[in-house]
Amino acid sequence: MISLVLLILLVVVGFILLKSAIGLLIMLVTAFICGVVAEKVVGSGPGGILGSIVVGFIGGLIGNIILPGMRYGIMNLIASIIGAIIFLAIWKAFAGSKKSA
Repeated sequence: MISLVLLILLVVVGFILLKSAIGLLIMLVTAFICGVVAEKVVGSGPGGILGSIVVGFIGGLIGNIILPGMRYGIMNLIASIIGAIIFLAIWKAFAGSKKSA
């Protein structure tokens, strides 16, 4: 349920910022790719298309904050994947500690 709400929020914000449907579609596809790659590297994630898009979008935010010089082209995609991996690793650590408690 939270993933769906976040996805709707991302779509609205993305459409407002990008001001075009094709830009929004590119953003969602890129976020999905980054989320899937991060899930494969870390080994787990929320799963599903919505979960991958949310992970990829949050990873893009983290990646661009941590690596601000990598904002163009393929370097932006790499920064987003790195950010998504960091986000999933932290999420997995907190989810793992919650289960063991």
